[in-house]
Amino acid sequence: MNIRIDFLRVGSSRLNETIGYIAEITRREPHLLEQSRGALLEVAQAGRLLIACDQDADDCFVGCIMLWELEHPYGDESWYELGTIYVELEYRYPQIGFSVADMLYHKLLDSFQDLNVLGTTTNPNAIKAGERAGLKMSYFHDLPGWVENATCVCPPEKRQPSQLRTCSLKDRTCRVRLSEKAADTVRKMWMFSCSCMNK
Repeated sequence: MNIRIDFLRVGSSRLNETIGYIAEITRREPHLLEQSRGALLEVAQAGRLLIACDQDADDCFVGCIMLWELEHPYGDESWYELGTIYVELEYRYPQIGFSVADMLYHKLLDSFQDLNVLGTTTNPNAIKAGERAGLKMSYFHDLPGWVENATCVCPPEKRQPSQLRTCSLKDRTCRVRLSEKAADTVRKMWMFSCSCMNK
């Protein structure tokens, strides 16, 4: 087995096949939010969809991870949500002796060190993989308000209760993790907020 990690290229001969397959994965995996082919294609066109392939198995799809740009109502610095992290069952650790998820996390975070990146998940394995790649645990209430609102997009049947602000999954089952840049942005925001209150 020879795992290759690379960004899905728009000119790739397997673009449509790969996008369709990832869309199907998001429909069946309980920890993933369902994504359309169009939304996935936009992320690929922006150069933020990373895939893993097994070169010894005709470049078969092994896994993926991507950055979703959060919609922001102000002209503030952009934020991106790490999401749609998936590895095929037969390529998961410990079956193959190493973690493809770790490889995906590291490559993505290393490629976008200059962006505010956060990750939210209910998947304990994804939380651990993110921490191993350098993501820092945080709390939803630490985020800028618009970022918290933009990242809480679970369907109503998953939220408890169905109101975003009072969802009981936040900071319990659903955890938020920040890249070094995002953690620094949050730290500066709170320092500024505290200095304004002391005046």
